[in-house]
Amino acid sequence: MSLYAEATSCAQGEALRFRLLDGEGGPIAVEDVPSGRLVLRDTAAPGPAWTLKVGPDWPSSLYRAIYHEFSAYFVVRAAAPASPILVSIPFPTWEAYNRPGVPGEGLYQSEQPDRAVKVTFDRPGAGPQIEEWELGLLRWLGPAGYTVDYCSGLDLHGGLPLLSRYRLLVVNGHDEYWSWEMRDAAEEFARRGGNIAIFSGNTCWWQVRFEDDLRTMVCYRDAAADPLAATDPGRVTVEWPNEPVNRPENTLTGLSFRNGAGCWVDSRVMAQESYTARFTDHWVFEGTGLADGDTFGRGAIGYETDAADLEWVAGVPRASGRDGTPPSFVVLATADLSHWRRYGKGGAATMGVHRLGSGTVFNAGTINWGNTLHDPVLATITRNVLNRLSHPPPTPTWDPIGPTPHPTQPDPPAAAPPVVEGGAPAAVPPVVEGGAPAAVPPVVEGGAPAAAPPVVEGGPSTATPRVAEGRPPEVAPLAVKGGAPEAALHGPEEGTPDAAAPAADGGTSDVVGRPASAPAASPARAAAHLAPDSAVHLLADAAPGKAREGTPALAAHERDDGTSDGAGQGAESDGLHVTARGTEDGGSDGVCQGAGGGASHVAAHRTAGGRRRGGAVRALVCCENRLYAVCPDGTLAVRDVSGQNLPWQTIGETDALALAAPREAHGGPPAGLYGVAPDGTIRYRDPVEQPRPWRDVSRAPDGTIGLAAVDEGLFAVTAAGELWHLPIRRLDEHDWRSVGPAAGTAPPTPATPVTISAASVTPATPVTPAAGLTAMNGRLFAMAADRILIRTAERHEAPWNDLGPAAGCTALAATGGRLIGAGPDGLLRWRSL
Repeated sequence: MSLYAEATSCAQGEALRFRLLDGEGGPIAVEDVPSGRLVLRDTAAPGPAWTLKVGPDWPSSLYRAIYHEFSAYFVVRAAAPASPILVSIPFPTWEAYNRPGVPGEGLYQSEQPDRAVKVTFDRPGAGPQIEEWELGLLRWLGPAGYTVDYCSGLDLHGGLPLLSRYRLLVVNGHDEYWSWEMRDAAEEFARRGGNIAIFSGNTCWWQVRFEDDLRTMVCYRDAAADPLAATDPGRVTVEWPNEPVNRPENTLTGLSFRNGAGCWVDSRVMAQESYTARFTDHWVFEGTGLADGDTFGRGAIGYETDAADLEWVAGVPRASGRDGTPPSFVVLATADLSHWRRYGKGGAATMGVHRLGSGTVFNAGTINWGNTLHDPVLATITRNVLNRLSHPPPTPTWDPIGPTPHPTQPDPPAAAPPVVEGGAPAAVPPVVEGGAPAAVPPVVEGGAPAAAPPVVEGGPSTATPRVAEGRPPEVAPLAVKGGAPEAALHGPEEGTPDAAAPAADGGTSDVVGRPASAPAASPARAAAHLAPDSAVHLLADAAPGKAREGTPALAAHERDDGTSDGAGQGAESDGLHVTARGTEDGGSDGVCQGAGGGASHVAAHRTAGGRRRGGAVRALVCCENRLYAVCPDGTLAVRDVSGQNLPWQTIGETDALALAAPREAHGGPPAGLYGVAPDGTIRYRDPVEQPRPWRDVSRAPDGTIGLAAVDEGLFAVTAAGELWHLPIRRLDEHDWRSVGPAAGTAPPTPATPVTISAASVTPATPVTPAAGLTAMNGRLFAMAADRILIRTAERHEAPWNDLGPAAGCTALAATGGRLIGAGPDGLLRWRSL
């Protein structure tokens, strides 16, 4: 007494016929699966079939016909879209798992010699697996306020006309079996601007073919057995990444089961697993309250997962792209599931998002996501994804792509140190409270100064550190209150220390970690220096943003997962620089180097909410797919241009107020970094990630505060509100010519609103000037009154037009069709044009 539907879907108002295998007839009920609502009771007459007439007012949904306690599932499609969201039901996967282990009737087990290679939909039994991976999300959507339309996975086979009526395709649960035509439709949908949300795992793993008007599914699982191997190898039914198909599924989904995991033996293991958040400033995490390193989604991971091949950069994961994951993929969360090899397949899980053409693809990377939406964090993430991808903003938005760099050097001294014999500067005695300078450390053989006595209230300390020939001094006690060592903080940090040591003033200095040479003791919640007992101490009342001169320091910054990346920086050029970068497993690689040698990672500090933040940025520019930034203290930092929250690397110093980089050289000066100094000198530097000297190459107009390179020329904006042009081949002539008003320039204090003439902006617009100039694709971009303005790079006066809000950005760069901005909140953002 069983039945099956002759199609997996029908439209509203159409009829759908069911086959009754016993022919006896009897009561039939039809239920809306997501809501559990009974929509029809009927009695089938004796005979082989029963026809359901779907009402035109039936909501698009997943339904099941119930006949003598047997069920047949089907979808009612919307005759006209009632929602921008289309949810696909994985009927091919349901059929693949129908009758597993039955010789000649089931596709499983996958290595079983007598498994079937073709299965038919003209049989009963296909439906949700016993775990009901798909039903959790379907039952959540309605009560959560979402009206959605449904389709069968088979409707995606040649389904571009269907998809083109929607903004968002939702792939849910366990959607493992896809045809070439299904992939083509989904990928073209995204390339044209449609979006895809994948709340699924093991997604699009096997290629299948359909025969008999989509009623037979073919999956040989073995290229040697598939007859198309010799004539049409791309259609051979094996895993998508494998020979001879070589079409990795992660070019669509962003993730792959090759890197994923499976827990098939003990489902209790799944209940213990959680994701670790890696980029909580991303819009996907908005409203969750999570910070990088927090865990979430316990129980959502499994029983199969997908993951990206990752590389770790100072504790931040990024997709390597070696296995086909698109370069735009942004890692949002990770889980190490290598121990699952005891329960099925060891691997990992990744949650992330990427661009595919003009569309966006989000992937949760796990099958069980929908069944854990009682978790408020998962529900919030799901809402964020559905809301944004089904109703894209009408104008481009500024999305965070990581922190800005944080300065690694203290404020410059008021006076330069005297030069001593041999060319090395003598140490400048620091000024202490009370007016007495601390003693100057002696210079020892080999050029390294002895450690300076600490700065104290009321005068210098009498502590004398031991000095070894040719080596940096041992770490001396530092600035104190009442005689106890005090940590120098780079900025406010959040966290609970593991232990506390008494301070002389009756307070405590909290032990928050150990130097790179010692085993990791606890997560570091702040930048702190080495204390004499080899522990790292922190005092909450140390002055933020200051490191006292003469102080060797260890900056132990917290990594995303709560461990210390140990990135250290001496407080002065010849202070001790200890770099102990965080590793993937939460440890430290213990790398140590001198402060003056090579590049070092720039710390991004946490806000009170626990999220990483950088500092202010004076200038930005993109060159050779890297982003360069100048901090207010003169630090020059670099990171890749990417949507990932990558760390910055310090590569030198500069006095540049603004940066520019030509797209390419044209036989004249080289393509690289051009910076304008406060005195108007233009300097050049090679765009490499190692220290390099700057050399003087030209002069800018007086009062230049912004610089851009485009169309074989430099444009400069001045504080007086002028825009100037110089052909880059004539750098040595300094023959700048005025080309009109400069929207987005900063006048001298006090700031005065400037009205740009009607010839320049249509219509005439009063603007409060602000600094910022960049160029891309033959156009100039500037900022004024928190707006982005744009004009062509004509070598004469041209109008500026409004492009939209600047989102508080105070420094601007451009590359690859995007604007990149940095603001005082310590976040780097980008937007498309």
